[in-house]
Amino acid sequence: MTEIPKYVPKGGHVLDLGCGPRDQFAPLNYLGYFYVGVDYKNERADLLADAHYLPFRDESFHCVLSY
Repeated sequence: MTEIPKYVPKGGHVLDLGCGPRDQFAPLNYLGYFYVGVDYKNERADLLADAHYLPFRDESFHCVLSY
């Protein structure tokens, strides 16, 4: 998480693709980012979706996490 503030403006939108249990929500929220967690089957995600067909416009996020 320490690298994100160097490249993403505070208040920026971060997409956590394959978020699982949303474990990145708390630190990103604390740092002042707008977090959206997407997962294929984990019900804790903000949105259940296939990564090949995301319902977002191009350039909706400043950063995408996927690990």
